Amino acid sequence: MWNRNKLWFRYVNNVLAADQEAAVLLTNYLQSINRGRRYVFAFDVIDLQKYKVISRPEKVRQSLANRGSTPFIFLICKN
Repeated sequence: MWNRNKLWFRYVNNVLAADQEAAVLLTNYLQSINRGRRYVFAFDVIDLQKYKVISRPEKVRQSLANRGSTPFIFLICKN
């Protein structure tokens, strides 16, 4: 897939890749990252160890990143 003899092509959404398979992989990866960033605004995090509700999007994202190592962190929808 990463052969240096290939030409690089610009695909949809300015993805630069050497072949179609790499472009699809990169596009799917970028879409999953963007989906992960967007849903943070619709949720709050409840931390039962510290007895607090986390509402700021950057703190929600940070607490979800550490969720596996910290017990009693719950994701709650604002609706």
